[in-house]
Amino acid sequence: VGEWGLLIDDKRLNHTYALGDTKVLLLSKAEFFRLYDKYPEISHALNRVMARRMRLFAMLAEDANLLPLQQRLVRAILRLGHSAGETGDNGSTVISDTSHDELGRMVGATRQSVSRELKKLEDQGDIAISYGRLVIRDMAELGKRYDHLTSVEPVVAGYPAPDKQD
Repeated sequence: VGEWGLLIDDKRLNHTYALGDTKVLLLSKAEFFRLYDKYPEISHALNRVMARRMRLFAMLAEDANLLPLQQRLVRAILRLGHSAGETGDNGSTVISDTSHDELGRMVGATRQSVSRELKKLEDQGDIAISYGRLVIRDMAELGKRYDHLTSVEPVVAGYPAPDKQD
């Protein structure tokens, strides 16, 4: 979080919040550029991250302008499943602590509209809904049915752990 502020002299465009105990590490701009100059793989990795973000933003803009709510919602659920889901019983994927309000903000819809669409997906057997949990019964099958619309890109990039500390 915050690499934009390291790369350009501009105010931060976004923020984050923690849902539990969190350890925050701070990297100064001077130290970042010392490492950036010393290790060219950092610029390559940042280019990949930025390109993925640009693709995600373009995809989200297309979704908002071109897809009906149910399709936008399935895309968001699949992205969340790949990014933050945990394996549940019988190979299902469990997304915890994501409210209908939050899903609504992700897809540009009201909580009520999202709840109606989630109920339809539940009636079709695609998901199960319980308080604070959304269970995707079969990610692969849901993705296959919507594969002409969906991407399995995670919401957040995976950053591999460094081999050594500098």
